[in-house]
Amino acid sequence: VEIDTQISVTNSNKIACNLFKLDCDNYDFYYEFDSSSLVLKGPSASSAIAILTAKTINREKIRTEEVVITGSLNSGGIIGVVGGVDKKIETALAHRFDKVLVPAFSDFNKTIIYPGIEVIRSVDIIDAYNEFNGDSYELKLEKVESSEYQLLMKKLSDDMCARSIDIRNSIDFDLVKENSTEETLINNSENSLNDSRIADSKKNYYSMGSYCYNANLNLKNSFENLKNLSLEDRSLEIKDFEIKVKESLELFESKDYKSNIKTMNDFYVYLILIDRTYEALELVESANELELNLTNFEKINETNNVTKLVINDSVILRLENNILNQKTRLYSYSVERFYSVSLWEKFISHTGPEIVFDELKISNVCRKINREISIKNELLESYELDIFDELISEQLTYDLPSKNKYLCIYKGLELDGRVNTVLNSAGITSSEEAEFIEKFVELTTTRINLNSKGSFPFIPTIYSEYSGDLISQGDVGSGLLYSNYAMSYSSLNLYLEDDSIKAEEVFELGAEKLFDNLLFVVTILVVIAFLA
Repeated sequence: VEIDTQISVTNSNKIACNLFKLDCDNYDFYYEFDSSSLVLKGPSASSAIAILTAKTINREKIRTEEVVITGSLNSGGIIGVVGGVDKKIETALAHRFDKVLVPAFSDFNKTIIYPGIEVIRSVDIIDAYNEFNGDSYELKLEKVESSEYQLLMKKLSDDMCARSIDIRNSIDFDLVKENSTEETLINNSENSLNDSRIADSKKNYYSMGSYCYNANLNLKNSFENLKNLSLEDRSLEIKDFEIKVKESLELFESKDYKSNIKTMNDFYVYLILIDRTYEALELVESANELELNLTNFEKINETNNVTKLVINDSVILRLENNILNQKTRLYSYSVERFYSVSLWEKFISHTGPEIVFDELKISNVCRKINREISIKNELLESYELDIFDELISEQLTYDLPSKNKYLCIYKGLELDGRVNTVLNSAGITSSEEAEFIEKFVELTTTRINLNSKGSFPFIPTIYSEYSGDLISQGDVGSGLLYSNYAMSYSSLNLYLEDDSIKAEEVFELGAEKLFDNLLFVVTILVVIAFLA
């Protein structure tokens, strides 16, 4: 069994235990694959594994002689795409199954009617679970609320929008020329501010803040351009700001600051702080590294081996202005990204149950996320999709000791959301789009509450709300992306769980007591042609 299948088994087990609220802690799980193939590879049995796990723990009959399923399994119990669905349906028909469950939006011929077998297109693992013996299992959820969330988000958005006014008031509009870059930036900011007012009226405060942030980027860039600094002065300003960002990052990464992160809500906020500060640093470092390179204009006299510039002053001036504009833009973005950090930091409020984590656990979470992304990358490759190759390669470098593991977690879950957006929507036709999005957004809301485990799901909540706002405005693609972000970040609690009994706990139990308390569950999984 290849490593991607092994990991998909572990993930499916955890998703089932969490989703169906199973008491899995006292069990060891053994999954046996019975197949004529010498090597088993891929995540296509993931949905079957989750259903088998839940049915076995619940001691329910499984109609494996009548119903069969194929499908990968994504965070939150979303049945994901697999390859070769048409062939798998034919195989199920040849083995006389009554029903075959396939991923609803996988790429297969949906116009073919197969007499003698019912093809059921599934999105939710819970619906698939109920198909196996006519159950009507439903999630019983209590939405985790935060009395401070709306107040703080409104305050953050108000502060972000107030900054727009401050920057705008600092601009000398007499210097703004018609049809200039500065005029375009200011007009863009006005459009964003109008959108922010609409979001405010709807109480979509994260959206409101996002629009004002976009306005600030444009206004700050325009303001800095109009200062008309020399390249030397701009470079000095950038170096001073880089020092400031590094000092802040040093504080955030200190042991004392981390000791103040006590709850899951704090942990979510801390991930945002780390991400935004590193992004600000990356931007200002890029600005600092930009230099005027004239080597392409140098010519060496072979007689006396003397280098000479073959370029006039006007061209040099134009190149310098180009470098200056790039530096100014990167600097402006860095300043605004860094400013947002101070606003997000106010959300560290210690609300909800306390969590215990250490650097080893954080490193393990980083490793788990990267392993899952690697598995999904193989599925992308099977569809000949290489759109995330560079991002995935960069993400996997976070396993290196020198890398910040908190940033690994934030970036990894973000990338997971992007990959899931592609995998979850692969094969969707334009006629199915509305149905899929409605179902997916509904499931996202449900799963966020399920995975919260009593802690307010901070990042999932803001992304889910933003997703709904984007979709309502007709930006379906971005809305679906943010819904997938929300789903991925909501699984953070699962990654933080310990994988197994620790060694010291085994010794405490003693061998005799250990075997008395462990119930071994053996589930035989028959895979005919359902592992691609």
